[in-house]
Amino acid sequence: MNSRGFILLFLLTTNFLLSQNSYDSIVNHRILFSLNKTNEKSKIVVIGNDTLYDNYNKSHNLNYLNNKPSKQKELFRRYLSRVFCNTNKDSKVVYELKQWNEVITVYLDDELPKKVINDFKTFYNQINNIENFEINFTTNIEKANYFIKTTTEEINGYKKDYEFDSEEERELSILTGATYNLATDKNNKFYCGVLTINIKNPKDDFELLKQLKQLFFKSLGQFYSSKYVKDTSLLSKVYINADTISEFDLNFLEIHYSIIYDQKINSTIFRKLMTLAKNN
Repeated sequence: MNSRGFILLFLLTTNFLLSQNSYDSIVNHRILFSLNKTNEKSKIVVIGNDTLYDNYNKSHNLNYLNNKPSKQKELFRRYLSRVFCNTNKDSKVVYELKQWNEVITVYLDDELPKKVINDFKTFYNQINNIENFEINFTTNIEKANYFIKTTTEEINGYKKDYEFDSEEERELSILTGATYNLATDKNNKFYCGVLTINIKNPKDDFELLKQLKQLFFKSLGQFYSSKYVKDTSLLSKVYINADTISEFDLNFLEIHYSIIYDQKINSTIFRKLMTLAKNN
């Protein structure tokens, strides 16, 4: 049997042996091989005179899917709709979970008002102690992987750019006068981004800060806004621009980043993980 045959046999055997009530039975881990054995449970592949060991040795705690019983139903209902748009693997358009897989280092354009810059930093510095997630700020653009820049050009200001149901909806949308673009790898992991905002568009610094805060939060996971989310949430279309980040938004990020997933995750897979967490 050639080397490809050994590897195929190994992968098929691994999948067969996985328990049907384990994380790995739902999200297949990425195989990492080494010439050195690093743990007693290492599976092996023999190619010629070489023995390769599978170095995967992670255990995933799914408590984040089952540790808020009093608010769990509503929180996860919103999460599924704001991340997956209530689609599944069989939908015509399938939405998948997207994550940052490194520290987000933000550089803010000094054309922004100083108070807006300071208030934005103060607001997002409230996010701490969320596993696998960190935001910091820099005054050196060369050290940044996220650039918040200004423009005086029109952005999404016309219906030809974005389909709004009414002129009022267009004027109130956070997509009027601002946009963001994120670079992602083939496994739905973001590694850099640019948020561009028209500093002539908002009526005052209050509106400018509000728009920046909401768009930036959306870009932390390609989240989607809704008029049905409470107005204290950054994902609300009628957000009140609070000084503190809401408990809902913090819980939302905690769910999103408790595990950096090895594979692409759609809502069908995520619901299976929820069921597994509930039953274990």
